[in-house]
Amino acid sequence: MTSSLVRPTAIRLRDVRFERRGAGLDLAVDRFELSAGSAVAVVGPSGVGKSTLLEGLLGVPRTRGEVTRQVGAHGAFEVANATWLPQDAAAAFEPITPLGTQLLRASRSRSHAEVRDALRRFDVPHAERVLASVPSAVSGGELRRVLLVLAGLRADPLLLIDEPTEGLDRPRIEQACAALRILVDAEHHPAALVVTHSAQVARTLATRTYRIDAGRLVEGVPGSGPDWSRIGHEGGLRNASHDGAALLSARAVSIGRGRVALAERLALELREGETVALLGPSGVGKSSLARVLCGLDVPRVGQVERLVGERAVQLVPQDAVGSLTPGRAVGLQIAEVAATGFDVARRAADLGLAPELLERPVAALSGGEARRVATLRALAARPRLLILDEPTAHLDPRSAERVVRLLRERAEDLPSTQLWITHDDDLAAACADRIVRLEPDGDRAVLETSA
Repeated sequence: MTSSLVRPTAIRLRDVRFERRGAGLDLAVDRFELSAGSAVAVVGPSGVGKSTLLEGLLGVPRTRGEVTRQVGAHGAFEVANATWLPQDAAAAFEPITPLGTQLLRASRSRSHAEVRDALRRFDVPHAERVLASVPSAVSGGELRRVLLVLAGLRADPLLLIDEPTEGLDRPRIEQACAALRILVDAEHHPAALVVTHSAQVARTLATRTYRIDAGRLVEGVPGSGPDWSRIGHEGGLRNASHDGAALLSARAVSIGRGRVALAERLALELREGETVALLGPSGVGKSSLARVLCGLDVPRVGQVERLVGERAVQLVPQDAVGSLTPGRAVGLQIAEVAATGFDVARRAADLGLAPELLERPVAALSGGEARRVATLRALAARPRLLILDEPTAHLDPRSAERVVRLLRERAEDLPSTQLWITHDDDLAAACADRIVRLEPDGDRAVLETSA
């Protein structure tokens, strides 16, 4: 039995300090070890240094500027060859090369059929279509599962995994966790270091859990997630009657991604003063529908009528980092769209964004900070209709509560009508006036509405 063998150490850290330049972020690690065939999770709020830890272990800047490390006089820094699965799945792939070509290159002499079968084992639908597609032509949920396939094909002794279940619905989260357990228990017995906001994912995947407390990596589990039912009852429903004037109407709309048709003859109306939640499994076309509704894409068939000005509809996309200009201070990006009278400092504080953070470039932000900055920028335009694709993505529980409370606030400078695209059924049930589901129906998807 391999379990009786002494397995090699994949990570050994002693008296190591990581620093992300320009972000004012330091992380100290007194002692940390991870052996082959085991999994450890790091859980903590946005911006405390979880991704900095992963990038520091790699020794290569990956997403948000250079990370340097310092090893104490009697310290140790040992890290095995690693496969990195980033928070932004698209960052792991070349943007204009078909995924099949990239997976074959990573697979180290495996055949096309073996790569296709690996996609199917990891529950990636339409394997041949995915292999022939560039990353932008598949959904975020599909791309995250392709990342797991990439990790299995590379067979490195160490997996560094940043938010493995971000953007997945509940069934896909369970499948992703099961797939990660298979990876860690594979024949070559890799070790896995998983960064996540979800204590449940940490408990499911890891034998040990760490948190970042006051700039130090310490063992232990943080508190539980938000109680959406409690937050939902604060102040009651926004607009239980749904009888406001229509701000947007989509009729007989068909949408697609690239050359793939996703849904046909969709009908949706958004009315003044209501919060609508759009639910549905990963890859069904929710983000594609959002882009059509806000005017970034045109429907294949049908019509979207926006009964407000173009500027009065704002979208916070799933890729919050990609929606911001990389080299500019985020405060300047907000100021250039801010409507007269909008109090940026006040609303930034409501979202948990410190004043000094607004002076930083996007490269110095964590994924959760970038999500809140993108939300603040959309709010600053004072839209009448706000569309949010995964409003709590990349956020720790406390930050998620801040965002939801602000979105539900009935204030003159905030949008009265909102469409939330989410995988969180509890959030939708507690905080939305109306729930719309985009569900597969054969080769296409259909909208189903419930109160």
